[in-house]
Amino acid sequence: MSSIDYDKTFDATLVKRDQITHDTYLFGFQSDVDIQLEPAEHFQILMKDSDGIDINRNYTPILSQKRYFEVPIKIYPQGSLTPILAKMSINTRLQMQRKIGKLAYVGANKFIIAPKINKQFQIFKTILMICGGTGITPAYSIIKHVCQNKDPLQMHLLYANKTSQDILLKDQISKLQNECPNLKVTHILDKEPGYNGLQGYVSLNVLKSVFPSPNSETIGTYCGPTAMNKVVAELYKNYNLQTVVKF
Repeated sequence: MSSIDYDKTFDATLVKRDQITHDTYLFGFQSDVDIQLEPAEHFQILMKDSDGIDINRNYTPILSQKRYFEVPIKIYPQGSLTPILAKMSINTRLQMQRKIGKLAYVGANKFIIAPKINKQFQIFKTILMICGGTGITPAYSIIKHVCQNKDPLQMHLLYANKTSQDILLKDQISKLQNECPNLKVTHILDKEPGYNGLQGYVSLNVLKSVFPSPNSETIGTYCGPTAMNKVVAELYKNYNLQTVVKF
């Protein structure tokens, strides 16, 4: 078997686990089959807890090659799956499943919404991205692809975190912003003394201050904690954005 289709399971070996923030690790997995994911696509780790109950979770890689991929994963001390991953021995084998997300970016400003049931692409000139915490990963995968391929897509990222210590991929995002003139990044923190950037919560006024006015060629996307996602979905409605997709 040389490649894996969507919703098919495959085995992968944990080969890397590096701590990148106070509560997040970068995991590297070597798969037995070709599993090069497209931007914003994800995979699911299939595990069971001590009672035999499924504890499957979805993750979006920030690096995806034919048989190797990397993904940052935040460790929740009271969680069901992530504490297991944090203590897992290198070279442990896991079962995974390739998943198709709610949005696919196929390059040259072309997006497919609900690609599992739809194969027709739409062209957008601008993408708005609101992300929180590890929800940055699908946005980052699109940003990296656009910058590397010099696509003309205008990208605006609003990245929310509790503190500056929680910002994932800060150096990588900054490097892409310096190299990619069509990428604008704004960070917003809950509250941090001495921080000169935006502070507080994402609001309609914040959107108006950092995003361009939307039109029919603008797509809005978001990914973050559940509570944040509910707020952002409502904000996008009030921002009069016609096309909105949760990663």
